[in-house]
Amino acid sequence: MKLIKRYKIAKDVDLIFAKRDLGNFLKREKKELLDFFTFSTMELGTNLLKHATKGEIWLLEAEGRYYLASLDKGPGIEDTKWCVQKGNTTYKNSLGLGLYSLSKFESYELEIFSIPFKGTVCLLRPKESLKQVCFQMPYVHEKFIGDLIVRRDEYTLFADITGHGKRAWESANVIKEIFLTFPKKFLFYNDFFKFMDEEIKKYKLRSAVVCLVKNDKTSVDVMGVGNIGVFYRQNDQIYHYFLKPGILGEVFTHINIFSFDKKDSKIVLITDGIDDSIVEEVLETDVSNEILALSCIFFSQKKDDKSIFIIGER
Repeated sequence: MKLIKRYKIAKDVDLIFAKRDLGNFLKREKKELLDFFTFSTMELGTNLLKHATKGEIWLLEAEGRYYLASLDKGPGIEDTKWCVQKGNTTYKNSLGLGLYSLSKFESYELEIFSIPFKGTVCLLRPKESLKQVCFQMPYVHEKFIGDLIVRRDEYTLFADITGHGKRAWESANVIKEIFLTFPKKFLFYNDFFKFMDEEIKKYKLRSAVVCLVKNDKTSVDVMGVGNIGVFYRQNDQIYHYFLKPGILGEVFTHINIFSFDKKDSKIVLITDGIDDSIVEEVLETDVSNEILALSCIFFSQKKDDKSIFIIGER
């Protein structure tokens, strides 16, 4: 998923600007989608101002499809199913039709995730959820991020480069090229990490914690080194794993490997900008991969680049 537009909503004029700007951006889309998204922006934004006093509206894109989210750090919603029923509202003089109307669009689904006293994420997404989601958000610079997610056939490299901004981003691009040009038959071996460690030192790049993911039809293998969190949920049980201590380009000895069954399971990898406790809290609920990614990034308080990679159903 890519964050295309981000609007901070604190007053009515912010909401009017967001509606107009988003409408101009989507004017080449089908009129039905344009009308639905501009209407939804007003409804979600009005809901933010009423119940949380402020928040954000995000327009996202994945695989050629658009998503619209509202995110706030307000009081939360006690019963997310109740609030989308016709006529239900906690706001005085409201007809209770806003969220209900959004939940009735034919090709989009309204999904709500809320944590009491932390806030709420509402997401309008195509009814078929993605089976694999990558989402990133930079800490300081909107253009540059020091984390790396890059795919190569069944392999994905997931890395967190030391520091932030342009220098970390430049190092990430070199590491990306190493991954893309390394002989594929040797990728899933300890030698790959040894070679990358040597190259980082050779070219005086920023050091990095790195893991490599192999996503087959029935299983997911994760191998690597450093403080990348690995979560596995299956049969309502959540398991949290840690990669071997170390960092490529500084202190590195060897990697370790985890193998997971894909059937009825979900695998989540995070960089250290995301709070472990938030991931576990969201994983305990039955939410889509898209709203899992948004919630983990939005509610995490750590000041760092944030990246999440999810494989699994829903």
